[in-house]
Amino acid sequence: MRNTLIIFDFDKTLADAGELQVRASEEVCKPYGIKMDETSLDDCAGSTLYESTQHLLEKCFQKKGIEKAVMKEDIDRAINRRTSKLILLLEKRKPKVYQGVPQLLTCLQEHAYLGLVTGNQEKSGSALLASANLLQFFRPYLRVFSEEFPGGDRVNGMILCVKNVEHYDGKCARTIYVGDNKRDIENGRKFRDLMKKRFLEVKTAIVNHEGRNAEELRSTDFFFDNFKDYEQVARDLLDF
Repeated sequence: MRNTLIIFDFDKTLADAGELQVRASEEVCKPYGIKMDETSLDDCAGSTLYESTQHLLEKCFQKKGIEKAVMKEDIDRAINRRTSKLILLLEKRKPKVYQGVPQLLTCLQEHAYLGLVTGNQEKSGSALLASANLLQFFRPYLRVFSEEFPGGDRVNGMILCVKNVEHYDGKCARTIYVGDNKRDIENGRKFRDLMKKRFLEVKTAIVNHEGRNAEELRSTDFFFDNFKDYEQVARDLLDF
């Protein structure tokens, strides 16, 4: 009987859509004559689509000397432009799925429930998953997109994932959150503290496909350089 839920992030954890995201984000800045480069989204790691779009707009307003605050309607319009561009790009190019990911998910789904909590909104997130051929690994009610995060907090998405498992499949005793950056470590710890009263054991795993800032990412329950040895990764995650 399954009693473990493993929740994955998408970007930089399962696949690299960074270049696609940068090119799509050009649509946020284009009306203001501001050019994007490959570092423009570096300080948005772990943020939601809404948060990163707001951040880009604030930078545009600052550079153009626009004194008014960025409003929700500004962000919504920019997200629509950004999402439309991303879907158009996906018709010609797919995200780079990291080596071992499909095999790892195949191994894990036989013994655990697989969830996805992503900062992408449903339209863009579903398009990315489908383009990466990963959609089939996650049941619809275990795909949690950023519109479903109350207050924009990813931890609320993790909690919703747990509630959905318990509603549709039964009691969950263990959960592992798998991410790729320092913010994911912080979210994992917050999630663990909130779940203590539910007697749910929570662990956090970090994968560092890009090989960046490895030392500061090791302060977690599981650390993987990559998923190439997917069988060992699966054993580690299922046997904690």
